[in-house]
Amino acid sequence: MTDNPQKETREYFHEISDLMKVISNAFNLSDSDTIKFIENNKIKIELDSDIDGSAFVIADYGEKSIRIYSSDKNRS
Repeated sequence: MTDNPQKETREYFHEISDLMKVISNAFNLSDSDTIKFIENNKIKIELDSDIDGSAFVIADYGEKSIRIYSSDKNRS
């Protein structure tokens, strides 16, 4: 028997999972609360770009707002 887990084939699964982790950590929330709050529009997510043209995701929760850049430019 092998210990190889089944490879995830859903498109963008890992990227979305990583994004949810960053948001959870930034707002100090559990993974399940983060997903629930996004589904209920308590956490708002938008795509934008800065003055240099670098794309980022902006997430707002309550009074706090974060910018999430691609992995090598992650500035929150």
